[in-house]
Amino acid sequence: MSGTTLSEILKRNLVPKILVRSRRNHAADCGLRTGASTLLLVGILAMCTGCVRIDKEKQRELDSILGMRNTAREIEEFKNKSYCQQIDLYLYAMKQMPPISLATYLAANGESVLPTLLNRLSTETDEINQGDLISALAVMSIEMTSLKENKNVVEVVRHKIEEMKNPFNRERAEKSLRMILETEQK
Repeated sequence: MSGTTLSEILKRNLVPKILVRSRRNHAADCGLRTGASTLLLVGILAMCTGCVRIDKEKQRELDSILGMRNTAREIEEFKNKSYCQQIDLYLYAMKQMPPISLATYLAANGESVLPTLLNRLSTETDEINQGDLISALAVMSIEMTSLKENKNVVEVVRHKIEEMKNPFNRERAEKSLRMILETEQK
């Protein structure tokens, strides 16, 4: 067929046969791919339903705090909750899109929240939550009181960073640790 001219191809009616055959193969391929893609997508969605679970109780708490439109009142409302509830709410807010940082609200408790925050960091298994807790410590160190002299804080943070497997999470946590270590006493 290499020596065949375009007019000969058209006379012999070779083009429609080639197109029909390629359409049929394409349809078969697409049907297979579409079916496999659909099955894969359904499987992924079924597995991820737990990942995107909405905690309505935490959402209500977050809405009630952020709905006040007055930072001082928001902080006071936030501080009325137990330290554990504040940390849970902080971690929940960090998972929003875009993330809402309540680190300043946690920091407003001063050093009294540190034991609870460090205990939570020590027992936290999720690297993203660990990074968020370390970030809260950095904000606390910058806004309230420098934590660089607090050997317990630095030791717990370093230990958690060493355990992190995900390079992005580790880098983010190391940046927060540098912020803690570079903050001067107020």
